[in-house]
Amino acid sequence: RPSTTPSSERARRSTASSFVGALAAALAAPSAACVSKALRRRHRAGVFAGGMVAYLVGSASPLWMAAHAETGLPQQLAAHAQQLAADRMLLPACVASFIAGCLVTRFTSPTPPSPAAPDDPSSRADRAPRWINKMLLTTNGASIVYALTAAGVMDQLPLPGEPGLAASAIAFRCARLREGVADVLERLLRSLARLGVLEELRSPEAEREGGGDGEGGFGGGGCAAVFRHTEDSQELRRASPWNTRELALILLSPAHVRSWWRIQDAITCRGADTEPFRIEHAGKGVFEYYADPANYEESSMFNELMVQLSDSADVYDAGKSGAELIAQLPLWAHAARRGGTPPPGCEAGAAATVVDVGGGLGSVLAEVLSQHTTLQGILFDRPEVLDSSNLVKALRGELADRVALVGGSFLGADAALPRDGQIYILKWILHDWSDVACGAILSNLWAAMATAAQRGAGAPPRLLVLEQVLPEDDDSSEAAQRARSELDDVNMWVVYGGRERTVS
Repeated sequence: RPSTTPSSERARRSTASSFVGALAAALAAPSAACVSKALRRRHRAGVFAGGMVAYLVGSASPLWMAAHAETGLPQQLAAHAQQLAADRMLLPACVASFIAGCLVTRFTSPTPPSPAAPDDPSSRADRAPRWINKMLLTTNGASIVYALTAAGVMDQLPLPGEPGLAASAIAFRCARLREGVADVLERLLRSLARLGVLEELRSPEAEREGGGDGEGGFGGGGCAAVFRHTEDSQELRRASPWNTRELALILLSPAHVRSWWRIQDAITCRGADTEPFRIEHAGKGVFEYYADPANYEESSMFNELMVQLSDSADVYDAGKSGAELIAQLPLWAHAARRGGTPPPGCEAGAAATVVDVGGGLGSVLAEVLSQHTTLQGILFDRPEVLDSSNLVKALRGELADRVALVGGSFLGADAALPRDGQIYILKWILHDWSDVACGAILSNLWAAMATAAQRGAGAPPRLLVLEQVLPEDDDSSEAAQRARSELDDVNMWVVYGGRERTVS
């Protein structure tokens, strides 16, 4: 039967019982020793005193069982009772027999079960929510965040501190939402508010304005709730300086999330040594998926995210962007003093050439060339990437006399890497690929660099690999623990088929 005692009262009683039990266990051995000594000396008062103390403190807790089992106190009292009876001391014999019998009865009777055992479902009322419920709420909340961000709802929510908006008003402002969706939208917003993502307020004005069909035919249903951003959720707005919106739209998109539900297939299918993303998308890897014109919008967003991660000063602790940190490496000043073969279309006699392999939209290369004006550059990536970027167009303009754009692949039989560089950059490339694929990429680079060494003069070409690495297994420092928590190695396998790696 479910217990009606409040959980706080039960906790208090449990604490008190534990204390008394510990005290009883501590007094058990001395009291038993007192009885044994009195028995040897035939001291009846000592027998009675020790026996009574042992019984009283022992009755307070089952912890006494362990102590009295070792001392054999009940058996000693029973034997002494027989001796007293033989000496015709009937009253003391009765008392000793009574105490011995009580001890035996107390500690040999089965202990009744508690009213609410730990596995009793009735005891769950006082527990915190089950861990699986929290996980489900997080998964559902992530889906809602993606949906409302993609539909433009997050762009219409007021900022923290501003008056909130009712769901009907938000629905009216979002051109992508269908009519009559205000009720569902309010429920979705409220779900995020319960998770702490958004803030829900009560407003009499919202109740009056929400009556009837609301604005533009979006039924408000008499809602009195209004919503606004929290300090965190405002990063999901289009105008936010953070990259949270792009991260949500890419990593929470159906193309990515559905891949996670194919993990079972990836680890159980015989002979299928491939990442879940490729299984979900009929054999297409993530970069083949982005190369499909039907996925142009997702591809553009991914490339823009890579630029933001390189240009943002909030990604690293140094207070500078990744591109700035790379451009300040000492090797560029040394390379600027070396001669080399200029890329096609560049003037003869130019300084060393930097080849950014898989350089995306060229943010890193642009920063390097901007800080080191005597260097030349080659931006190498898939043709569809080079044709889709405003930044690449800027490179064609401002740095057109110093940059060559070369489309191609660094993997496979058709790999055609530029063979004119003195420094080759691989930034965030190797963690996208398996060990076998990385070996092929590095082999193709080696062949290209060997040709460049034969063409050029001076020192051989150099390869600059830029990756976020996992700490070694035996590194237990605070920085190592933080790195392990921030680098999601499993995501690199699920989506890309790659992995994060240690230096070794």
